[in-house]
Amino acid sequence: MSEPAPPRFPVVDVRISALTFERALALIDGWLARRERHYVNVCTTHTVLECHDAPELAAIVNQAGMATPDGMPLVWLGRLRGHPVERVYGPDLMLAVCERGQARGYRHFFYGGAEGVAETLAERLRARFPQLLVAGTCCPPFRPLTAAEERDVAARINASGADIVWVGLGTPKQDYWVARFRPMLNAPVLIAVGAAFDA
Repeated sequence: MSEPAPPRFPVVDVRISALTFERALALIDGWLARRERHYVNVCTTHTVLECHDAPELAAIVNQAGMATPDGMPLVWLGRLRGHPVERVYGPDLMLAVCERGQARGYRHFFYGGAEGVAETLAERLRARFPQLLVAGTCCPPFRPLTAAEERDVAARINASGADIVWVGLGTPKQDYWVARFRPMLNAPVLIAVGAAFDA
């Protein structure tokens, strides 16, 4: 049975998920256990500003399984509206999901960053979490992908058997990416996590 989505609170054009850190982890665990397909936008105040300028982006974030409060101003606004909100910081979320995923057998794919960044990130995480399962990595070119390249990327990620795809392309590029690729990918969870690739 699906777990109810967390309540949301409005910040300009965006509805941010009213989450504690543990609730965010529990939601991801539930989606993976049920093989439900979702994407997650890790939202900072910069994300909110980008959404104000781009209604299409705001719609993407508002349709996410979670739009996490990454920035403290978003946390404070949520608390002012009476929600028990905690910061869900992208790098911390990645570390926590990787740690608890060891026992659960989650397979992680890392997509983004300059050449070699995703591979380095995967190596660092494997050193920290020896039982981490890395399904694959990919550092795409700094330009829009062609339709053929998009199909190749989707096929590569699907062939890897990934459960979670971590996407680090920067806002708003990564937010558009998870929404565009969601229908193409078998992995239940796509997480636009940005700065976690450089943390």
